[in-house]
Amino acid sequence: MLMIEPIHAKLADKELLPTTHLVDSGYVGTSQLIESQQKYEVELFGPIRQNSHWQARAGQGYAMADFKIDWEAEKVICPEGHTSHLWNEAVGEGGKPIIRIDFHQRNCQPCPKRALCTKAKNAPRELTLRPKEQHLVMEQRRAEQQTEEWKKRYQQRAGIEGTLSQGVRGFGLRNCRYIGLAKTRLQHLAIAAAINLERAINWLAGLEPAKTRVSRFAALALFP
Repeated sequence: MLMIEPIHAKLADKELLPTTHLVDSGYVGTSQLIESQQKYEVELFGPIRQNSHWQARAGQGYAMADFKIDWEAEKVICPEGHTSHLWNEAVGEGGKPIIRIDFHQRNCQPCPKRALCTKAKNAPRELTLRPKEQHLVMEQRRAEQQTEEWKKRYQQRAGIEGTLSQGVRGFGLRNCRYIGLAKTRLQHLAIAAAINLERAINWLAGLEPAKTRVSRFAALALFP
């Protein structure tokens, strides 16, 4: 995620910024989504990581999306109707601003739905929010990437992944043969030229692009 800003800055210097930048999940965060649009007018298009807490993974607990957030009043209401009693702006990992939410133990402890909310024996439910703008962008992207329209559009990324795979498997893209950034860059340029040359030769020869590779173990499953 940290590389998106330098990449966009260099592309801006060369006047080569794209309107839409297709990336994988390793480059997508809420701050990157916002800053890319606001600073460079670039749509950062890629999947944001889904909620990894057990409630969301189980699909039957009270996850973040089940809580109602009142940003103006700085309150959060749980699915059972209880209101949080602590809204604390803090600093999380990497110096990023976060908001810590605590609910009162007198509401959480006797709650009949407690097992759906927390696995703590005695402590009440706690939430950690991003600042409002980042939180809303995160929820919007998570909802969008579940739609067929979004998935179809993101299929274009397969061409990029295919090129990377060809470079790694066929041309040793991840193995640096020289010492120093200048020579490493020269190697990468040579590999890119070699990939283009091989593709041109295959196209002139009428060779069809290979389909997605199927492992030998997976191929066995195709037999009755």
